[in-house]
Amino acid sequence: SDTVGCGPLTVQLTNTSTYVNEFTYFWNFGNGQTSTTIQPPAITFAPNPAFGDTTYIVTLKVFSPCDTLTFSRSIRVKSKPKALFTPTKTVGCSPMTVTFKNTSRGTNSTYFWDFGDGTTTSSTTPDTVQHTFVTGVVDTFYVKLKAVNECGEDSQTYSIIVAPNTIKLNVAVNGTQRFGCEPHAVSFINNSAGASVFQWNFGDGSVTTTTKNLDTVQHQYLSPGTYLVMLRAFNNCSDTTTTETIVVYPKPRAGFTANKYTLCIGDTLRLANSSDNASAYLWQFGDGNTSTLSQPTYIYRSPGTYTVTLISYRNNASGNVCTDSMQQTVTVMSTQTGLVTLKDSVSNCAPFTATFLNQNKPSVATLWDLGDGTTATGDSVVHTYLTAGIYPVKLVTNVPGGCTYTTTRTLTVLGPKGSLQYVGGNVCYPSAVKFQAVSTGATNYLWDFGDGTVLSTTQQTVFHSYTNPGAYLPKITHML
Repeated sequence: SDTVGCGPLTVQLTNTSTYVNEFTYFWNFGNGQTSTTIQPPAITFAPNPAFGDTTYIVTLKVFSPCDTLTFSRSIRVKSKPKALFTPTKTVGCSPMTVTFKNTSRGTNSTYFWDFGDGTTTSSTTPDTVQHTFVTGVVDTFYVKLKAVNECGEDSQTYSIIVAPNTIKLNVAVNGTQRFGCEPHAVSFINNSAGASVFQWNFGDGSVTTTTKNLDTVQHQYLSPGTYLVMLRAFNNCSDTTTTETIVVYPKPRAGFTANKYTLCIGDTLRLANSSDNASAYLWQFGDGNTSTLSQPTYIYRSPGTYTVTLISYRNNASGNVCTDSMQQTVTVMSTQTGLVTLKDSVSNCAPFTATFLNQNKPSVATLWDLGDGTTATGDSVVHTYLTAGIYPVKLVTNVPGGCTYTTTRTLTVLGPKGSLQYVGGNVCYPSAVKFQAVSTGATNYLWDFGDGTVLSTTQQTVFHSYTNPGAYLPKITHML
């Protein structure tokens, strides 16, 4: 009898010949394999690659000196099925009717259909089936065919995309984002249904494409203007369009300069507002005080470093307010370098009379150190220097705001200077007396010996004999 089974089928063949060891044998298993053993090993028979039944004819030839005998047996190998089907279309509009042609391979199969929308069916013949898909949104249905027989099972799946015939397009923008200041970020809230693709045109040259019906799309407008935003939604069946208007206002440009950035307490800080496109201002002086004037002035009462901030406002018709700000640093000191004027700061010779004028006004108090041990007060000082030298003149001025101005000027009085040196004590008449001139800057000396005798010479050391006894007061004039 035939041997029947599902492939791959392993069969053990047994040689039942009498006097089995007296003969020789040749096995042909019908699958390309042969053997000359008395008892062959188990043979595996493959299933049909076309998924049908395959019958293998196994033959055994027995050889003897007298005769050759041939015996045969059949082995039928069954195959598991191969699920195959083809839809008439895979993309369409709801309601979409699709015909599925079952071209599965194999025998004695049962077929189970799952249309991916909760509908199933089954049959024992490879029939052609139809199914209608209905949806209100773009949806993908995974249709599966499973073929089953006694040897196993197999399945195949197709994706069927069905779009609704109508699109419900809903997009909105928060009221606070319909108007804004540059740069302006807007969130477009998409709450649509039925579309497969959304094409966004933001009105400023920027475009993008999205695919989600429930989505939030972000966009930033960098320049002021009125922008018409257009959104087109479509699927394979229909399309529709909606618009939104976004208004972006220009923001003001804050700017200012100060008359000085380093000043003393009590000085007036004058701020020049150079803002553009602004309608209101707020100044913050960094010490807790503020001003809303366009061009304010301010006086700091304490030394320190302060950050001056200008906030410029632009009020728009929608009620929206745009702002911009700028900061600069000013340094306020308790002391500062002042100013003194002097007609001539260099004199050719002494005595020299100089006039000093205080320019740090109005002043509360002034103190002059004239460099030669002399001090004075007042905004104007006249002083005479009797000897040549370099004199550092210092002025300290207190002004009503509390600032102290310190000023130093150097005055140079040119010309020779020196002294007369005599170390001899009392001298007996009529001995000559030695005089020594200690001098700098002099080239000529005029000696007056106190007895009516005068000597002009270039020598620093001279001798003089007095003709009469007595007490004398000599002196010397140093000359250029």
